[in-house]
Amino acid sequence: MAKTPASTLITNLAQRLDLDSTDATTRADMLRQLNISQQNVLQDHSLSFMSTSGTLSLPTSGGGNSVAVPTTIDRGKALTLGRAVGDGEIEYVAQADWYRTNNDTYRMPTQTEPSYYTIALVSGVDTFLFKPANTSGGTLTIPYLAQLVPVAMTDAGGSFSMLPEGWEDTLLLDAAEAELRRFHGEPFWQEVFTRANDKKERLYSSYRTTKDQPNTDREQEERKVSREKLAPEKP
Repeated sequence: MAKTPASTLITNLAQRLDLDSTDATTRADMLRQLNISQQNVLQDHSLSFMSTSGTLSLPTSGGGNSVAVPTTIDRGKALTLGRAVGDGEIEYVAQADWYRTNNDTYRMPTQTEPSYYTIALVSGVDTFLFKPANTSGGTLTIPYLAQLVPVAMTDAGGSFSMLPEGWEDTLLLDAAEAELRRFHGEPFWQEVFTRANDKKERLYSSYRTTKDQPNTDREQEERKVSREKLAPEKP
């Protein structure tokens, strides 16, 4: 079994709605809704099939303390940066704590690579900021694990949904159909909508990288810390 190409998904969606699947305007409308529905499914959680790995190059030049976030990854989802020497990870620090976070110079008096990072918009570009700066004398290669930014489909046989194989024929088509029927005021859209939502929850149960509830993984962690701090003391 292979993934169904986007061009076929467009045809199937048009046929579900009794529309002319050969009409260029109709196909453009179907494609637009398929991409919107795909985005809606993928934006709520970090999902294992959207995971990617790569490396950042952190030079000593320019202060040695910043590098642009790759445009292919979602900065708001699950994200881990490894230490260049391969002995752990670089710790994420929330912006509110950034200027209060200092290096442990007692236990590690000579740090030449980052121990902490945060993310900020620098000159209009999402950027990793590091502490301490790279003073190793050369460019550091920092590995990362992250979530991909969804890629829009095109009306082509070589274009595919980013959903796992099989889910594009069920969840994605149902979600797109429900929204189009709702928008045009057609009857029974609620039934298709309920069916799509049920499939979406089953997708999340199978592929979500964390079993907590939405929104983003980082927000989940912050809420957990808040619950622990604000929980009443036991008698």
